Amino acid sequence: MYGSIISKKSLSNQSVLPLSHISLVSLPDEPGQLNAFEILSTQKSFTVLAATPEEKQEWIVHIKLHASQAMRHQESRGIPTKKLEHSFPF
Repeated sequence: MYGSIISKKSLSNQSVLPLSHISLVSLPDEPGQLNAFEILSTQKSFTVLAATPEEKQEWIVHIKLHASQAMRHQESRGIPTKKLEHSFPF
């Protein structure tokens, strides 16, 4: 879920990014942007910065796991999934 911040405790224009429609891209470390990866979709994309390389890997593993589960669930129900060209390249 993502949205526009209107105060410290609330968001406006909340939207859900379906896990079955995402791709992940690992980004190289650069000054000011360590342990980064991107979550890409046709709807919206995000750059995520983790505190450590281990945390980055944990995020990636969990997102990949749940995205795969979401895709299998949709496919088992006959719902088409929108697999991006470069899903989970690492």
